[in-house]
Amino acid sequence: MNKKYGIKMYFNPSLGQSENHKQHIKMKLQDKIFPREANNNYNGSKIAFYTLVGIAVVFFFRSIIHFLAPDSGVQMIASITKFEGNPDPNRIVYMFSALGGAMQLIMVILYGIILFRYRNLIPLMFVLLLVETIFRQIVAFIHPLTPIYFESKPPGTYVDLPLFIISILMIYLSTRTPNALSNEKLEKPNT
Repeated sequence: MNKKYGIKMYFNPSLGQSENHKQHIKMKLQDKIFPREANNNYNGSKIAFYTLVGIAVVFFFRSIIHFLAPDSGVQMIASITKFEGNPDPNRIVYMFSALGGAMQLIMVILYGIILFRYRNLIPLMFVLLLVETIFRQIVAFIHPLTPIYFESKPPGTYVDLPLFIISILMIYLSTRTPNALSNEKLEKPNT
C-alpha cells in the first residue's frame, strides 16, 4: 500500500500489471464519483472547480427567473406563445415552469454546498448535470414543441449540446489523477 499520496494501491500477482492498473483506475473512478465519505478534499482539476462555479452562477439567475418572474420566463425569455382561454391556461404553464425553477434553485443550493463544504462531490455534480441534460433531450423528444408554440427558438435549446460536452469533459477533469500520481508505479510484492 502506498501512503505517500494518501491513496491505496494494491498489486495482485495473479493479474498482470496492466490488469492491476485497469482495476485500480476503475475502482478509483467509482470512488471519485461516489466517495465513501463527503469532505472538502478535492484532487481534480481547478478548471472543473471553476467551471462548476460558473455554471452555479448562471443557473442561479436562470432558476430565479423561472421561480419568481410573473410569467416564469416562458414568454419574456423563451418566447412561448401566450394561449387564449377561460380560465387562463397560461397560469398552469407558469406554475409548472415556476416549479421547475424551484427544482433548479434547489440544485443551485446543492452546488453551493458542494463548492463550499464537500468538494470531493464535484465529479458527482457533473454526472448529475450530464443526466439532467440527457433527461431534457428525452423530454424534448417525447413532448416536442413545434415552431407554432414559440416566436423564436427558446435559449434553452441552444445550451443542451454544449452542456452535454462540458459535462463529459468536466467529469474527466474532475476525476483525473494528478500527474504525480499517474507517474507513480504500482507496488509490487517483495519476492
